[in-house]
Amino acid sequence: MEEHSFVPQGVCCKKISVIIDPDTGLIKDLNLTGGCPGGHEVLRKILIGKKLHEVKDLFKGLKCGNRATSCADQVSIFLNTIK
Repeated sequence: MEEHSFVPQGVCCKKISVIIDPDTGLIKDLNLTGGCPGGHEVLRKILIGKKLHEVKDLFKGLKCGNRATSCADQVSIFLNTIK
């Protein structure tokens, strides 16, 4: 398993981490530290068990209120940094 971490910008969440199976590309776990627990649980339920390449852009461009980004958008930005 490969663990990757990311420090998001412009959101309440302070850290995003993901565990990916390098053989299958499946997301095995996703954790967001800080911010809105309910929203983070929704992201976990949607993404865990999916292939990384299938969900990289799923939340791209989503905004939170009047912010230029959201935790979900930051997850997409993060996932796009992983090869």
